Amino acid sequence: MPPTTRSEQKAATRRRILEVAAQHFAARGYAATSLNDLSTALGLTKGTIFFHFTSKAELARAISEDVADQWVPLHAAHEERGTRGLVALVESSRQVAHLYRESAVFRAASRLRLEAENIDAELPVPFVGWIDLARTYLAQAQADGELVEGVDVDETAWHVVAWFAGVQEVSTHLSHLDDLTSRVEGMWRILLRAVARDPEAVLGTSGR
Repeated sequence: MPPTTRSEQKAATRRRILEVAAQHFAARGYAATSLNDLSTALGLTKGTIFFHFTSKAELARAISEDVADQWVPLHAAHEERGTRGLVALVESSRQVAHLYRESAVFRAASRLRLEAENIDAELPVPFVGWIDLARTYLAQAQADGELVEGVDVDETAWHVVAWFAGVQEVSTHLSHLDDLTSRVEGMWRILLRAVARDPEAVLGTSGR
């Protein structure tokens, strides 16, 4: 259904600008994308773009914040379904991998991190929310007896996110994300053997 009220139309235009900018940033990078490029692609005047975003840097900040906050609805959805622990952790990674392949906003945020020093805006600190989410699920897993003895929840949460981010980066460069799904599955087959009492049960349950 198309937006009907003025506020809905403004929100829809703002979102369209953000997504088109994300496509350009993801494909070409921040420095190589001009407001003229965005104006042409959108079929909007630069004045209209400036009405919603005061600068190209503000657009970059909005894209980065959009991705940084995505763990919130992800966690809420798992809570609503009653999914927790290692199953929730594995499923969350699969969902993010899907978003990374399908969403230019996710891919743009990743590229913008690499160009942060050239962006005149304070971008959100990356990964923090995702590490917190991983820590939450690992703490649940520990409380439920899913983890082997001696697992450090804080350290493991950090490494899960670091490994996942690395998988995304390598898959981007070596296969244009074609193998991202299988590489994430491979990551979990290795990692769960180190931390889970029953790795196969986790992978089987999370795949349902």
